[in-house]
Amino acid sequence: NPMSNAAGILERVGAVRQGHFVLASGNHSPTYVNKDAIYTRPLWTDTLACEIAEVCGEWRPDVVLGPVIGGALLAQWVTYRLSLPLHVYKWFDPNRTILAAYADRGVGKFFVLKRGYGELVNGKRVLVVEDVITTGASAVGVVGAVRRCGGSVVGVAAIVNRTCKSTADLAIGMDISVVHCLLDMDIPMWPVADCPLCKQGVSISTNLGKGL
Repeated sequence: NPMSNAAGILERVGAVRQGHFVLASGNHSPTYVNKDAIYTRPLWTDTLACEIAEVCGEWRPDVVLGPVIGGALLAQWVTYRLSLPLHVYKWFDPNRTILAAYADRGVGKFFVLKRGYGELVNGKRVLVVEDVITTGASAVGVVGAVRRCGGSVVGVAAIVNRTCKSTADLAIGMDISVVHCLLDMDIPMWPVADCPLCKQGVSISTNLGKGL
């Protein structure tokens, strides 16, 4: 999205790091998007949430839900923005209450809705939000958790798409109608057996990512 502030905000918080990183998927990459750095600046987090809300408000969600931990923070901000009485948005309805929730991690990429959130999404339209989509597995896991609890996923929104796939292809892979990302980043990643950085003997980062 060329109109998004996402690239500038990521740069200003130093979120994009170069080196040799192990991702949550187990893949290796020369670039790591430190999503946690975004949340140290709530005003900039709000800016990104506002951009998501401007697009995804058209989907008319009843609940905004993200995977713990970062997605939970983003869900709060997006819900806040969707709830403000900004009548310039055609979708705004002062009689609607939009709720925020989050999914807990189960085993592996399996997510579950605890804390009464399963009942909260039952029969509701749910927007799933994620900060960085790397393989899409977490988003798929959250979509599955919502559906198991009787919710309907209206779409997935994220700050960064670093999968090297189009949002249309991501939507097909997630079996949903639409995915919206503020920023697409073409970042390579490899299975450990094919990692050129490992073959070159480049040290793995231990302070970011899942390294060692």
